[in-house]
Formats: sequence, structure tokens, C-alpha cells
Amino acid sequence: MAVKTIWPIDHTCGHHADRDLSDRPADRRAGFAEWLARQECTDCWRASNEGDEQDKAAWLKAKRAEEQTASEAWSEQYRMPPLEGTERAVPWGVRCRHQILTNAYTALVAEGFPVKFSVLGQLLRTDPLEHPTPRLPWGPAGAHTEATLRKYVATL
Repeated sequence: MAVKTIWPIDHTCGHHADRDLSDRPADRRAGFAEWLARQECTDCWRASNEGDEQDKAAWLKAKRAEEQTASEAWSEQYRMPPLEGTERAVPWGVRCRHQILTNAYTALVAEGFPVKFSVLGQLLRTDPLEHPTPRLPWGPAGAHTEATLRKYVATL
């Protein structure tokens, strides 16, 4: 007796399709066919999710702008030195510096580590105007960004 590979699927959107499930293990085809029957067909799914990419892009753009505003306000509040670099690298570096330093400070305070003896504590007590303006040695698309940023923060 031959093992069934073509399964009739009646989708929730009302469309019918005969799906070739030969790429699935034979013992899992029935379960997958049942799962497919509880979904919309591919065409209906694509049509319903077509505008999502634009919504995601708009949401991400708004979130990045909000993060940038918060990072710049934080940099001014704590008198962080301005960064030099390309047009894309500077805003990215400001956001990264804000995220890393605030997360590190929060972790140190939450864990009860004495900040006054830490490198971060020394960094936060140091007047940033004493340091020369740091130049960002990387770009936003760099593969080594986290390690480079840690080295950069350590040099401040």
C-alpha cells in the first residue's frame, strides 16, 4: 500500500488546495494537514499581511526617534562629550553609549556593587570636558560593534 503524499486541505478562508506533503515525515503529515486546515491559504495570508511591513517600518522609525531623543537628553544631562564620526555613526553611537552606560549603572546599583569603587563610578564622576572628543572607530554595520564599544567606553 502506498503512503499518502497529496493531502486535500480546506482552509479557514474557504479555499481548497491539494498539498504535496512528501517533504514531511510520513508520521507527521496528518498533523501538519490538520494544522494547515486551521490556517488561511497562502494567498489570503499574504493579502492580509501585505501592509504589515510598512506598519513595522513606521513603528521602528518612531521608536528609533524616541530612543535618539532620550539618548541626546541623557548625554546633555550628564555632560557627555560629543562624538565624531559619520552621519549615521554618531546617532548610533549616542544611542549605544546611553544604553550600555545606563544598563551597566542599573546592574551595578541593583546588585549592590559599590559604584564608588567601580570603573563606571570613576567614569561617571570624571568631568567629560577633561577628555578629548572621542572619535567613533566603527560604523553601525560593523560586526565587532559590542566589543569595540566596550573598548571605547573603557578608554573614556
